[in-house]
Amino acid sequence: MRSARLIVLVLVLGSLAAACGTPSGANAAVGDARAIACMKVGAVLSNGPEPSADPIGYAEAQIRLLRRVKTSDAALRSAIARLDEAYAHFYDRSGAPGARHEIASSARAVDRICPGATVKDGI
Repeated sequence: MRSARLIVLVLVLGSLAAACGTPSGANAAVGDARAIACMKVGAVLSNGPEPSADPIGYAEAQIRLLRRVKTSDAALRSAIARLDEAYAHFYDRSGAPGARHEIASSARAVDRICPGATVKDGI
């Protein structure tokens, strides 16, 4: 779990460094806001029980925390909401295989915006 957190931290810091290299003005502000939101998503997803040891408990922990991540980035907000719903479905269905697929698909959507934010060994 610590290595996963370290990887997420390194990726988030890399994203922040990349955002600092964007042109000044509105684009930089959007990039910075996205990078901060991505860092929050990564922090949420690295928190809680070990996903492989307690997948249902991990899913439950993410539901409460993902709902608290706020962003003005519409695409990221949508991806976070989709992942939140996927974790809720997984929890409600006691880990049904279809719900696992929903989480994987939703996590890929988040990772397209926030590379490395989701847990790779996941549920």
